[in-house]
Formats: sequence, C-alpha cells, structure tokens
Amino acid sequence: MSRALPLLALPLLLLGGCAAEIRYRITSFLFDGVPPPAGPQEAVPESPPRAVQPDEAGREPAGAAQEPAEAGPAASPKPEQATATAVAAGSTHKPFGDRSCASCHDARASNRLRQEGNDLCFSCHKAIITGKRVVHVPALAECLLCHRPHQSENVRLLQQPLPDMCLMCHAREDMLAVHGEIGECLSCHNPHESDEDRLLEFK
Repeated sequence: MSRALPLLALPLLLLGGCAAEIRYRITSFLFDGVPPPAGPQEAVPESPPRAVQPDEAGREPAGAAQEPAEAGPAASPKPEQATATAVAAGSTHKPFGDRSCASCHDARASNRLRQEGNDLCFSCHKAIITGKRVVHVPALAECLLCHRPHQSENVRLLQQPLPDMCLMCHAREDMLAVHGEIGECLSCHNPHESDEDRLLEFK
C-alpha cells in the first residue's frame, strides 16, 4: 500500500505529543536512518502461562517443579501467579494459545517471522484496512504499536488499557477540551479506518 497516506497525517502525529517510542516506530517506518529515542528500551517479556497437567490419578508428573506453599492467609500471590491471572482476564492471540507457532514463525528458525511487519497480520486479519477514506496512521505503520503479538492483560491484545492506549498519542488535555470527559473511545471511533472524518463510526 502506498506510503502517501501516512505522510499526510505525519505532521499532526508528530506535533500531537506522541510517546517517544511510538513516534520513533512510526517515523522509522516512513523514513530510513531515523535515530532511536534516547534511553534504554525495556522489553516486556511475553511467555505462555505455565500449566502442569496431572496424570489420570490426579498426581503431577515426575520432574514438575514443586513450589512451597505460601504461609499465612495474608500472603500475596507470586509474580508469576499475578501475571497468569491478569492474562487470563485479558486476551490471548489464538495461534499463540493453541501453540501453533508455525502460523506466524518460520518452523526452521523460531525467532524469524513467516512475513514481515503488517503483511503477517493482514494474512489472517484481512478486513482491517480495506481502502476506506480515512486511515489511522498507526494502523498502516505497524500493528504492534497498539497490539501485542502473543497475549495481553488488556482486551484485543492492546498494549495499554483503554482509554490509556489512545492517550499515548492523543493528548488528554485536547481530548477533554473536545469531549468534556474521556469515555470508551471505540464506542464512536474506529481504530483502523473509516469513511468519516476523525475515524467516526457514523455521521
């Protein structure tokens, strides 16, 4: 798809107070040689929840790690348990949940994707960008600006909960001036494309 559409919206995006990492990922998609933002980039580790399946007698298989029980009723859950609970309440990409890694990754090199960038996502999610009049710049630039590829504690594999996800680029003060209060953005706006101005779902 032509890169002309994102170029039209790029000045607004860059002046809109976008987070440095998101601004870098969008501009580096559009232009070669963009220097990375200053400071270390923290990676969020993603790993499937570990589950030990008991055998027919209800015993855990030999070699399964036995963790000592927490002492006392006020003991807080371990970080792994808290993460698993959060992910269970969020969303999981179906191929990842089904452990169908080869749907997205080259079976000969697990860290290599079968296709690059959005082409991989669009190979399954075909109705995301269909050629409507207004396209959200991040949706063209890189799906992973907003979504995680494996699992998330948020709905729709979002990087942040709503409306915080939208407020990573759209300044809260500007949104308060327009709306009076910030509610569920997606009740009125399409996050990918629309035939209406401001990505509205209706006229």
